[in-house]
Amino acid sequence: MNQLSAKRVGSTLIEVALSLPIFTALLVLAINGVHQVMQVSRLAKDRGQAAYGLARLEQSLRSDVHRADLATVERDEKSELLSLHLALPDAERIVYRVSKTRIEREYVDTTGKTLFDSFALFSENRVLMEVAENRTVVMSIHRVHRDHKNADRLELFVRTRVGRPHLIASADDGAQNE
Repeated sequence: MNQLSAKRVGSTLIEVALSLPIFTALLVLAINGVHQVMQVSRLAKDRGQAAYGLARLEQSLRSDVHRADLATVERDEKSELLSLHLALPDAERIVYRVSKTRIEREYVDTTGKTLFDSFALFSENRVLMEVAENRTVVMSIHRVHRDHKNADRLELFVRTRVGRPHLIASADDGAQNE
């Protein structure tokens, strides 16, 4: 009777053999969950950085076009890539060049010093640029879905006029008041 009433301290080999696969399965599920959370976090970070870059691009483009006297769009015949050329007063010039993954801004000042800035784009994108007859510059950036080449999402749309619009508006208002 003494042997039957003794408390067992430890586990049997069968209990250990059954618990190991259960713990392994739980560990695999936990690692998979952590991996998915990290992947979503990385995608959100990339998306946030791209949105910040597009906001910087919009602000820079609007400012540059407003300062410009002349704007032209050129297409490279070999690469089919676009570039927007802005002529500023005092022989300054700015060029926005579109590549597959970014838009490069090149600024040349009156002394010939060149400054570069770069704006990242999404991996699959389509950039359209044009200058209308009324001196309006239009840039649109669409992200093309990999699965559906005809479906895209508008990421940025900028429409702005060459010259200083607040001065043009003031002159127009003054002319209307007379």
